[in-house]
Amino acid sequence: MITFHNELPLDHTKSLTYMAKKWAYDIYAYDEGTARFNTDLDYYIECAWRSIGEHLSSEGREINIPVGKTYTELSYG
Repeated sequence: MITFHNELPLDHTKSLTYMAKKWAYDIYAYDEGTARFNTDLDYYIECAWRSIGEHLSSEGREINIPVGKTYTELSYG
C-alpha cells in the first residue's frame, strides 16, 4: 500500500504503478532508436519511479511504501 505522508490513508499503489509502467514503456520506446538503448525494462521502471518521486517531492509530497518493499517489487504486484 502506497500512501502519502500526512494525508488520508488512500492506497495510491495502482495509480502510481500504472503511471510508472506507462512512463517506463514510453522511455523504452524512445530510447530504442538511440545509442542509449538498454534492454533491461527494470532499469526504465526504476527511472520512472525516480522521476515520480522527484515530481512529488517538488510538490512537497512524501511517499510511504511498505517496509521491505521496493518500487520495482510494487510494479510487478
